[in-house]
Amino acid sequence: MATYSKSKFSKIEWSFTLICFVCTFIYVMIVPFAPRYLSEIYNVSDVEITRHFGLIYFLGTASTVVLGILIDKYDIYKILLVSSLVFVFFPVTVVLDLNYHFILLTIFLVFSAKNAIYLSIVYFIFKSYEQHESNFFNSIIYAVSNLAMFFTPMLHVFIGSDLFYVVSIVTILTLLLCFLIVKGFSDRSTFPSGKSTATTVDQNERIHMALPKGVVTIIGIGLCYSLIYNNLYVTIPLNTPDAKIFDFSVYPILLSINGLLVFFLQFLYIKLNRVYDQSTVLGIGVLLLFACFPFLFYQKSAIYLISFILVFTVAEALIEPAKTALLNRFSTKRSRGFNNALSIGTGCVSGLGIYVSGLIINSYGFDGGVVFWMLISLMMSILALFCINLVNQERRVNYET
Repeated sequence: MATYSKSKFSKIEWSFTLICFVCTFIYVMIVPFAPRYLSEIYNVSDVEITRHFGLIYFLGTASTVVLGILIDKYDIYKILLVSSLVFVFFPVTVVLDLNYHFILLTIFLVFSAKNAIYLSIVYFIFKSYEQHESNFFNSIIYAVSNLAMFFTPMLHVFIGSDLFYVVSIVTILTLLLCFLIVKGFSDRSTFPSGKSTATTVDQNERIHMALPKGVVTIIGIGLCYSLIYNNLYVTIPLNTPDAKIFDFSVYPILLSINGLLVFFLQFLYIKLNRVYDQSTVLGIGVLLLFACFPFLFYQKSAIYLISFILVFTVAEALIEPAKTALLNRFSTKRSRGFNNALSIGTGCVSGLGIYVSGLIINSYGFDGGVVFWMLISLMMSILALFCINLVNQERRVNYET
């Protein structure tokens, strides 16, 4: 059993953590609602506004990674490598109409996840790209992608670490090229009049969603957890050598259970949606999301780890369809960019929640740390519900007028 002794962290570590957490929370609160109002003010589509928010977040994430590397390794070569890859790949993602945070995932796979800073960043990037919505097809993709984690660590062990990352990056770049080819052919699949029918548009949209979101997501999730699996243990930057969380050899099994449970819990959401308002369901999910993280750091028995997976799964199953429905209601039109915005924010809270709660538990002990983290979670959940309620009230007033 891991023992958590109280230890002091440097001012740089606490400052870094505070900046990340505050910026993430501000982003989560602003992005879902700001594009609608800005698009009306500047008479620009909400998709374009969201891209500007995405660019700001992208540069902020890149800066966070550089700061993390400075704190952890002081390695100037890695800083130059990350900076060059960020500014080279970002225009490519814009041209291909891909999600920029998935390219970031490819970049971060080069680095080790021994530090919780990298682990958190990799985690919320892949979670933001995953963005399964409340429909049957995407739920199946999510479940299958988690099952793929069984096979990727085996490949990692057989061919070695260096060759594995080379093969992974080449595979992802090949998939991006295939996506570009398919996108080009699908855009040209029009009738002689130059206008596509509704059926053709639907088929093209399915191709755009299926190829990058299905195949690439499965590979990306497998790569992410193979990177973590290669370290066997995830250690928060603690001063105690025995402060290991748990053996990650069981993590693929738990995440596969998570994916399958989310698939079946979609039906639970349908029933809840008939009884409660969507904002209420979303608020309950946010509260559960914050509440489950302290159980991840306690190893007294397996029941705490199982409790984390179950509570996290229920929270995820409630948040995903509820936030999609609310975004569709708030936005001026249905846009993929608008949905991506809150998906990134949800992933940020998940990733940084692990890091921040680990620091709190390490500094104040498990008992005091859990109480402190639960109070923070409760206040943030109340604030989130308050913001959602304000938006709902304004929407009702606008509807009545």
